[in-house]
Amino acid sequence: MLKSAITALVAATSLAGIAVPATAAPADSPVLGQPLAQAHAHNDYEHDRPLFDALEHGFTSVEADVWLVDGELLVAHDRKDIQPGVTLESLYLDPLDELVRQQGHSVYPQWDGSLQLLIDIKSDAESTYAAIEQELGEHPAIMSRYSNGTTKTGPVTAVVSGNRPLATMQAMDKRFAFYDGRSGGLASGMPAGLMPLVSDNWTRLFTWQGVGPMPEAERARLQAYVVEAHAAGYRVRFWATPDQAGSARDAVWTELHQAGVDHINTDDLAALQQFLSAQASTSEAATSSASAADGQAFTFGVIGDIPYGAAEIAKFPSRIQDINADEALKFVSHVGDIKNGSTVCSDEYFAMIRSQFDTFEHPLVFTPGDNEWVDCHRTNNGAYNPLERLDTLRAMFFNEPGKTLGENMPVKTQESLGLPENVRFTQNRVAFSVVNIQGSNNSLQPWTGLGETAPTAEQLAEVERRTDAALAQIRETFADAERRNDRAVVLMTQADMFDPSQLAAATDNPEAVSGFREIVAAIIEETNGFDRPVYLINGDSHVFAEDHPLAEGSPWLAIYGQPAGDDLQRITVDGSANATNYVRFAVSGNSAGGADVLSWEKVPFSG
Repeated sequence: MLKSAITALVAATSLAGIAVPATAAPADSPVLGQPLAQAHAHNDYEHDRPLFDALEHGFTSVEADVWLVDGELLVAHDRKDIQPGVTLESLYLDPLDELVRQQGHSVYPQWDGSLQLLIDIKSDAESTYAAIEQELGEHPAIMSRYSNGTTKTGPVTAVVSGNRPLATMQAMDKRFAFYDGRSGGLASGMPAGLMPLVSDNWTRLFTWQGVGPMPEAERARLQAYVVEAHAAGYRVRFWATPDQAGSARDAVWTELHQAGVDHINTDDLAALQQFLSAQASTSEAATSSASAADGQAFTFGVIGDIPYGAAEIAKFPSRIQDINADEALKFVSHVGDIKNGSTVCSDEYFAMIRSQFDTFEHPLVFTPGDNEWVDCHRTNNGAYNPLERLDTLRAMFFNEPGKTLGENMPVKTQESLGLPENVRFTQNRVAFSVVNIQGSNNSLQPWTGLGETAPTAEQLAEVERRTDAALAQIRETFADAERRNDRAVVLMTQADMFDPSQLAAATDNPEAVSGFREIVAAIIEETNGFDRPVYLINGDSHVFAEDHPLAEGSPWLAIYGQPAGDDLQRITVDGSANATNYVRFAVSGNSAGGADVLSWEKVPFSG
């Protein structure tokens, strides 16, 4: 196999008019670089050493144009350039098969990722695709595959682009190749098991070419595009981005990187390697400076559903002082509901709570609860439009996106999507993600206080937008945690998606929790793929609990129609009349043994 690979490499370099350097490393012994998640080698076959040049620069995605000629899949950009022996098998599949065999389980040493092989079909769609499937099937040990609704990821994932036969691929129960979609398919609902990638021409969607600052409207559109794709489980790639060395290309690459575009296109392997490596170094340095004691154990506190009613409002300042006295806390989280469900959602009340929050001496991470906006349609709450109350909360409590309340702690936000309350951050290799997921079936219950008997159009639009953002943040949290080799993921929400008091009603009618279905599915998928501890901390149901609601045998699995997520540990904090304590979580140091990264205890308030 490798002999044919060398022959093909020599032929390919002659195609490009480039002689193989006398000092080049043998084709069967690439010196592999550090894998770079966003690096895509466009027209990879035109490099001096197809595939191996990309791997030596750490690229995790390569692209090959193919033509079916006399039963062979020949690699070339144009039909006139095809040469005998320069085949998909000899240039890519045989060398990858051998490389994975040598490494043991992956393309790069001790790498859990899958190399994307983007195959751009230039000839007839149906016949070429059939030949691709046959050829991929001759390398089953390395290829990802789809079988009867299940995707099994292998060391190499083939995605077909160009002339691709969608109907044929949709009809197949089993296949080795996946479909490269276009921007028009973002809202198609096509499963990621068929279409894991969405690619499009940069110039068709954006006018900015890297000269001057990116227009804010285009930046927001780019970020929203990525969030929408990620919420559906799709990766994102653009072609025709600027690729001439200079400040314009660097500016576009920076925006793509910061927006979370999954594959950055280039023909300049060394330049993109240098760019992405520098970005990783900058990120690591920022993380290090943000937490000087990043290797040490630390604690944080969580409260929720407080203060409820006049008596607790009067005690709230002293509750805060009790928490302030716990000087070792790294930060505090309030997981929503700053009032009970039967009092007015007034600006004055919000301002009073904000002034109390400002007395926290620790960084305070706050996510709104349903009592302060979702349920404000109720007559005894003031019969407000809940969306107006949500806008007010954002203006009053999240007026400095990227900063916590209390003492400042930098956090990443979804402010560009209009959700500044959704934040994430990392401490001591533990990834924290706080997302706006609401009780009251994630805000799908009708606004009866306004005379509605079913969800309104504007209500449904807000739920969809917020859910998509939550899904994107959850997936990005796990992806970043995997990339950094974090020890655990901690999710925080207001909603109790597994409220014991609602179990009977949800069993009788699973639609009672339909607003959580996509979120639970994403949490299970990401938890099962992460293979390290995952913790979910919530309020909402007012009674302290520590359980595994997604473990095998849980009744919630049938309600949500999902497989088990055994590694998810859930903790519900006390609230309402039970809010006589805060929960102190301890995060173990990096050197600590055992699988339990987090431990916790209830700490009583003083009065």
